[in-house]
Amino acid sequence: MLRSLSALVFWSGFAAAVAMAGPLQDAARSGDEVALKALLDGGAAIEEKNPAGETALVAACLAGRPETVALLIQRGADVAARNDRGMTALHGASYSGCTECARQLLVAGASPGDAENRFKVTFQTFDWRLNDL
Repeated sequence: MLRSLSALVFWSGFAAAVAMAGPLQDAARSGDEVALKALLDGGAAIEEKNPAGETALVAACLAGRPETVALLIQRGADVAARNDRGMTALHGASYSGCTECARQLLVAGASPGDAENRFKVTFQTFDWRLNDL
């Protein structure tokens, strides 16, 4: 019962974050690289956060969008940035199961230690082996 309740609370928080997305997060989540480039070229701050504190990079990782992750990293996104709940892009990649997103983050300098937060969520929770990336 407790596990079901935690999943419900997590999903409720995730749904709320999706509902509060900003234009950068919307473009990143949908994989709309044309819109994302236009927003960034038009002066949008790459580290801009929505009301939940989520960056475009976290949104792209949660949606499992490796091409968008590559674009954001190339444009200078902070691979260790955290949202208001302590979630990093590595959390998003591991949640979505996007090993290519995780690989790109690690190559760009993200640390597996970045995927630890107050909930002690780690790559081991998802049974990932970093050597396989």
